[in-house]
Amino acid sequence: AAICATQLLFRPAYPVDETRYLAVAWAMYSDGHWLVPHLNGAIYSEKPPLLFWLIAIIWHVLGPTDLAPRLIQPCAAFLILLCMRSMGRLLAPGSETRTNHGAWILLGMFGWQLAAPMVMFDVLLALFVMTAILGLIQAACGRWIGWVTYALGAAAAMLTKGPVGFVFILPIALTARWWSFEHVRLPQW
Repeated sequence: AAICATQLLFRPAYPVDETRYLAVAWAMYSDGHWLVPHLNGAIYSEKPPLLFWLIAIIWHVLGPTDLAPRLIQPCAAFLILLCMRSMGRLLAPGSETRTNHGAWILLGMFGWQLAAPMVMFDVLLALFVMTAILGLIQAACGRWIGWVTYALGAAAAMLTKGPVGFVFILPIALTARWWSFEHVRLPQW
């Protein structure tokens, strides 16, 4: 949290990517082009619109500030840790210490610490991929809500970075018959 807060307070938006994404969101916010993103008056079709929508909504609610859009990724990073904890509970039931290992390992990665507060698509995509995978694990445990979670995570991944999300989701979904549970037992990896 300290590393993330330091970056949020003292690091400006990095050119070219962060400033471009903020400019697209600014055009959406100021011009009212909510459906199709624009950059310098031209349609910006390089990235799907979810991140731009989130930034524009935050500006609409909190007002246009430099800090507000940069809080999306740290919030997504925190939600990923909660997803990992939920996955740990399903994959290792009854083992509270093993439940937290994945989250602690992720928190200790330097690249994760650098990427979490950046206005980019990667952490948001990771959140939705993890949500979809959590949904698959829930469905493998026999919970119907898992299919809803999977569908929402996969759809949000598509709106975040297009079909790239399925590069991570589909292998796990297609191999479910080999790793799925019978009454909450560990998969035979």
